[in-house]
Amino acid sequence: VAAYAKEVAGQASETLKKLLSRPEVGSGVFFKEQVVRRETTAKVGESQPSFDVTLAVHVEAVFYDKDALALVAESALRAAAPADKEVRGITADGLQVELAASDATAKSATLSVTVPGEAVLKETNQAFNAEKLIGMSVEDVQRELGSIDGVKSVSVKITPALLKRLANLAVQIDIIFE
Repeated sequence: VAAYAKEVAGQASETLKKLLSRPEVGSGVFFKEQVVRRETTAKVGESQPSFDVTLAVHVEAVFYDKDALALVAESALRAAAPADKEVRGITADGLQVELAASDATAKSATLSVTVPGEAVLKETNQAFNAEKLIGMSVEDVQRELGSIDGVKSVSVKITPALLKRLANLAVQIDIIFE
């Protein structure tokens, strides 16, 4: 019965997939199958050489536009990012979409979307203000900037090399991000 139900649902799904070639339908689809009626001519415990199985399978298709969904997800992710960080590395190909709920009578569905990306500190973050680094030693600068969440490493180069502290003017301090 399970194999037959899967076969019937598969046939219905293939028929519905043909709608994907129509642009108004969208480029993504989910199927939700449910056996709504199951009848057999055999009774439990009987031994018969053959029997008939009648199934009614309800197949619900949820169509959506992948590109539009990617734009909405990206916008929501950027809006949710902290003010001192910017989101990078978002690609529509990386979206993971799942059907969370659907209502055929209301013709609506809820999709759960996972968006891979990374949030990096903005270069305009006040933690990178050159005024705060005036006159600091190399070790102090490395400790100060290295303690900021999101900073992977800190390299300090002072010229001429014989100086042991940063300049006393902020305009003489260059911060380079890599």
